[in-house]
Parts: sequence; structure tokens; C-alpha cells
Amino acid sequence: DLHSFPTRRSSDLWIRLAALGWQCAAQPDGGMFLWIRHPQLEDLSAFIAALARQGILLLPGSAFAVSQDFRAWTRINVTHLTDEAVARMAACMRDVGV
Repeated sequence: DLHSFPTRRSSDLWIRLAALGWQCAAQPDGGMFLWIRHPQLEDLSAFIAALARQGILLLPGSAFAVSQDFRAWTRINVTHLTDEAVARMAACMRDVGV
């Protein structure tokens, strides 16, 4: 059912991202976005550049914040994040030493 798709998708993706060491700002309970960070990446600049070379565009959390520093955070749209993209994220993490 379309209504429950974002909830199922965010939960499924969260399990895969957590296995890679990512932390979520809040327990996923639906919606289209996850706010995530990785404890070994204080600034996502190098990681985001590696993703761009793999054809994945991602913005740092600071692009969505006005008053706080969110360089270590990013907002992921779970409706567009595929299993292949998660695999590319894992490869890019290795590229930046995580």
C-alpha cells in the first residue's frame, strides 16, 4: 500500500545504513527523509565528492540549516535511495578511509 511505503522503505534502509555505521537523528517512523551522520566523518565533504564521482548527488546537512553546523549530517530521500546506491555509499566510505 502506498501509504505505508515510506515507513517500510525508511526502516529497511535504516537497517542497511546502520550496518555501515551510520547514525540517525531520530528513530525512522515514516516520511521521505532520514537525517544521518557517520561517527568517523566529522565533515562529509570528501565523502560527498566521492559519491559524486559515482553518480550519486548528496548535499551536506548544512545546506538545509541556517543556524547550526550540520557538516557531519546529510538528509537522504529514502524514496530515491536504491540498494545499488547503498552499495556505492559503502564503496565510497572505503575510498575516504571509513
